[in-house]
Amino acid sequence: MTKKYMPWDDQPPKKEEDTKRKSEIKKPKTMITPSLLKWLFYSMLGLLFLASILITVENYSKSPKEDPAAAMRRAMGITDNSVAGNDAAKTELDNAIEKISSDVPDVRIEGLSKLMEIDSNTAGPRLFIFLKDPSPMVRAATARLCGSYRVQGAHNLILPLIYEVDADVRSGAVDGLSAFGAEPGFLYLLTSPLAYPKSDVVISAIDLWNRTAVNNLEVAKQVIIPVLRSNDERILETALDAISARFTSVELTGMEPYLLDISKRLWGTPVGDKAKILVDRLRGQA
Repeated sequence: MTKKYMPWDDQPPKKEEDTKRKSEIKKPKTMITPSLLKWLFYSMLGLLFLASILITVENYSKSPKEDPAAAMRRAMGITDNSVAGNDAAKTELDNAIEKISSDVPDVRIEGLSKLMEIDSNTAGPRLFIFLKDPSPMVRAATARLCGSYRVQGAHNLILPLIYEVDADVRSGAVDGLSAFGAEPGFLYLLTSPLAYPKSDVVISAIDLWNRTAVNNLEVAKQVIIPVLRSNDERILETALDAISARFTSVELTGMEPYLLDISKRLWGTPVGDKAKILVDRLRGQA
């Protein structure tokens, strides 16, 4: 006889089938997960950032740009009214300013040279932008102009041109630095770690010192002596030529060990012979 269960009795045991069926009932998946929320958040941030960049670029493109000629004209006090209605007879100054915006490098150089001739104090600082001109010819000419007119602040801007591939730019930089005086460029170039892998840079630096009238030989000795350890014969030959031209026998004191080393290492070569001549001079034998 089957027992009837009343509400106050304990619940009847669950049937195995019911338990299995209920366990198979899956809870509905939630569509919005924490990872989805995180992804949406960062996506919104990215879109906002992109929008801000686009707005900035658009505003910049719409803003009026002042070309070098306009900046130079403003710096020199030339207004539109000063040449209005007089296009056929522009002032010499305004003509020079117009030339610096030319697409022809030679014309730009002509304009820069004329501006410096007219008023180097005002035009000088505005030349710095042309040290980064696309044309190597203009960069070289600008370095020379900055040096010739001793434009304040130009020295450190000319120095990087020494490392350029174009030979004319390097030459222009050396000429510009020479006008400022040897020590700054000479010391910077020879003591810079970037200089040693580039023999032409070291040679330019020694040549810079050798071509100027500055005679701080004690400083030069301190800088040239480490260069004498180089294995590059071109560097050594340039250094030995400079030492031979600038140092007396007495001033060679301190260099003997390095000169002897070169003469032994490069015995029978032009460089070794030059080192031997300096050793003999130092010892009073030549």
